[in-house]
Amino acid sequence: MDIDSIPIFTTNVFKFRASNHDKIKKYLMDNVYQNFLNEPANDALANIYTDYCPGAVKVPWAMLSKFYEDDVKKFLESTGVDFNNGWTFKFTCWYGFTTNTTSEFVHDHTGGPETIQWSAVHYVVLDDAYGTIFCDPCARQKKSVIPTKNKNYIPSIYYPNKQMPTVEESDVIVFPSWIEHHTPRHETGTLRVVVAMNIMLRRMSDIEGF
Repeated sequence: MDIDSIPIFTTNVFKFRASNHDKIKKYLMDNVYQNFLNEPANDALANIYTDYCPGAVKVPWAMLSKFYEDDVKKFLESTGVDFNNGWTFKFTCWYGFTTNTTSEFVHDHTGGPETIQWSAVHYVVLDDAYGTIFCDPCARQKKSVIPTKNKNYIPSIYYPNKQMPTVEESDVIVFPSWIEHHTPRHETGTLRVVVAMNIMLRRMSDIEGF
């Protein structure tokens, strides 16, 4: 008997090279790297040095974020957004420096005062292939219907999957904000620098204080 497995409702992530990678990398290495070396990680949960949390050196994101604007616009257009038809967007950015990630802090980017459609990670320095691990969006549903409590007999179709897309330095991965994800563990001392961002898309007619 032939049995076909047909994937439906797939969840895609997207990848492209940051057009202004060299400029962004140079700024962060020139203006943040030394502080990272001299100061402890200020996000103890994820063990990173980041301006997302208080205590890290600030950078002028109003200026730096412009290096991403064209890339973000082209990505949104690739998803069917027509900016000649009343759409606009904005995004927020923050950096993260680490050489020793021991905590797999699983999280998503939903919630907050504004609805976030997309999130992204720009791999600014990636001395090893430590990208981002994405969790199975159906993990909770699969767990709720597992037919046995004995882990030795659970059929593989009920296993929640995780995937880490292959990335290189200068790549940007964009993903739906609701997908849970985390940084893989690495304790080799290699430098990992990322810029994370949240992208908020709106129709001009819907904007009130956007």
